Amino acid sequence: LFKGGIADEDTAWQETFFHVYLRDHRNFLTWQPVTKTVSADQEEYLYFLFNFTPPATVKGRIEITYRDGNVINRDAFTAGTIPLYSVLCCPVGPAALGITGDVVSYKFWLSDQDNNRLSEVRTFLTDQRY
Repeated sequence: LFKGGIADEDTAWQETFFHVYLRDHRNFLTWQPVTKTVSADQEEYLYFLFNFTPPATVKGRIEITYRDGNVINRDAFTAGTIPLYSVLCCPVGPAALGITGDVVSYKFWLSDQDNNRLSEVRTFLTDQRY
């Protein structure tokens, strides 16, 4: 994992954080808030540590909410075999996910091949100012 400028005494809780907290909460590795506003062409990435046995297939799932009230769920991408303790980089900007139209917000999460949720759900509000 990334360790830039962190002293050994700063990582005294690492066993608990990586092997207990992340395993139980399934958070993405980010300091960003769970709900974030993004522009239509903004690049955005989320990283996920597989510190549990990954399923055979991992899917990036999105739920798109349009201004007219329609809600659509679909797969954004599918990844095959992911080794244990790997970090998956997920492009989650609107353009990277193919999200177009009059969108109010979208949610992103990881799931297995049976659509069982593997990660937390992150919400992105689309910037409507321009």
